[in-house]
Amino acid sequence: MMKRLNCGERLRLLQQQKEISSIELAKRMEITPQQIARWRQSSNLKAHTILDICKALEVSVSTFFDA
Repeated sequence: MMKRLNCGERLRLLQQQKEISSIELAKRMEITPQQIARWRQSSNLKAHTILDICKALEVSVSTFFDA
C-alpha cells in the first residue's frame, strides 16, 4: 500500500530545505503569511496551489511529491 502524502508536511519540509520562511514565501506568491500557515496545517491542497508553491519555491512538481 502506498503511503499517503501530507501536502502541509511536504510544504514545511521544502521550506526548511530551501531555507525560505513563510513570510518570504508569502511575498513571493503575493499572498498573506496566514494563508501559508493554513496550507501547512492541511493534508490536502488543490493542484493549482501545489503548482504555485512549486513555482515560488523553484522546485519541480515531482520534487514536491518525492517523499
